[in-house]
Amino acid sequence: MKAIILAAGKGQRLKQYADGLPKGMLSFAGQPLIERQLQTLRGVGIDDITIIRGYEREKILFSGVKYYDNLNFNNTNMLASLMCGSPEFTDDVLVCYADILYEKRLIKQLVAETKNDDFVVLADVDWKNYWEMRYGTINYDIESFKLDEGLRITEIGQDCSNPAEIDARYIGLLKFSQKGILLAKCLYEDAIQNNGGNQWGNIPRSPQRAFMTDLFQILILHGESVKASLVKGGWIEFDTNKDYEFLSQLYNNGKLDRLIDLNK
Repeated sequence: MKAIILAAGKGQRLKQYADGLPKGMLSFAGQPLIERQLQTLRGVGIDDITIIRGYEREKILFSGVKYYDNLNFNNTNMLASLMCGSPEFTDDVLVCYADILYEKRLIKQLVAETKNDDFVVLADVDWKNYWEMRYGTINYDIESFKLDEGLRITEIGQDCSNPAEIDARYIGLLKFSQKGILLAKCLYEDAIQNNGGNQWGNIPRSPQRAFMTDLFQILILHGESVKASLVKGGWIEFDTNKDYEFLSQLYNNGKLDRLIDLNK
């Protein structure tokens, strides 16, 4: 099992605290987010780790890690960054967004529960509690996440106005089998060749600008089984200045364990 951390983004909505830094190098509780991720991954036995860099890439430098750079980070998105690491698609791959922190149990579950699945998305069924604390409402920054009875995802990442229709919250932790990641690569490359910079199927973006959820929606439309691995909490996200302030206040007041235990 390999891990790939996607860390090419600027973090424009974190400028007050990460100005001039890649988003994943934001310091929280005394450490950059990526450094904490490396500790978590290594703590569960994943030592083959790659980081995809982009913005201010020279500021991401850790020992024992492989690097690939998305030099076109200004004009692309998560999926394009992942594909920059395609030389590492020689094994099952765990994919992590650089702007989150998570407990070891989430990674253990993602790896252990889904050994026979090609595409797995970790998702939080207790997300409404986090959203109430974070935003004061659950009707903000929401997107579709629909499951069938077998915990297969039937829709993901689409516009959604009713929180009651969301079965879980996408986190930014994913697992591909080697077969799965190679299939995703083929779909992506075929889409670029056939679509160029045009809309990708029913996704309102080009392949180069596609979100990771767009890839899974395309896979579902192609008849692939995309499985959900469901958790309750144990993660946090740093998307905006307000996120950083909110989470820092919880940490300083000794209340961060209401969302995550950084020592687990």
